[in-house]
Amino acid sequence: MNFHNETSYLEFEEDEIFLSWYEVEGVRTITELSRQIRTLLKYKAAVIQYRFRSNHIYPISTPNIKFLETKNKFESLALSFIKLLRNIKDFTGNLGGGYQYLLDQASSNKTENLLLKKLEDITNHLFIQIHYFSEQKISEHPYFFKIIVLLAQEVCETRKYLKKQFSGFYEELGKNYHNLEKELSILIPSRVQEKVNERKKKAGEMLKS
Repeated sequence: MNFHNETSYLEFEEDEIFLSWYEVEGVRTITELSRQIRTLLKYKAAVIQYRFRSNHIYPISTPNIKFLETKNKFESLALSFIKLLRNIKDFTGNLGGGYQYLLDQASSNKTENLLLKKLEDITNHLFIQIHYFSEQKISEHPYFFKIIVLLAQEVCETRKYLKKQFSGFYEELGKNYHNLEKELSILIPSRVQEKVNERKKKAGEMLKS
């Protein structure tokens, strides 16, 4: 009889531990997803700000040391991420198949499992930095802004496969970043085209003088 009571108590204790863990994980997940939405909304606001910026010359704030350091880390991390995507693509010839192969092999293959963990770690860090830049005056750095939005799409695509239970969320998030990228492509000319326009403007001024 006492043994039965002790067993019941242990089962209750295990249930409490599981529920406590589940609650912590749930809060962590909700916090992460809500941060993703806030980040997207801030970038949308930055696009609007850039669209309706004044055509007159106005002072651009000098990036602080943290911004520049984070930018360097972001660019280095982005390069590592792109190299990782190329390796994954080599598995099957396309990224979608490569992700699936990686997930299928991870449980039995140590190399694939390490690659999967590295991919998850790098996307976590990229999302943290993407969020950081959303809180800066990113509209003052249009070309870097375009790079962030382009990379955000790839990170969302990766997370769609890594976080199967939230694949719909990351797919929708990626579509929103894709739409932002299309807007930015119209608003922000390529550096080459900008140089061409600048030369044409100077040539026109010379002809008028």
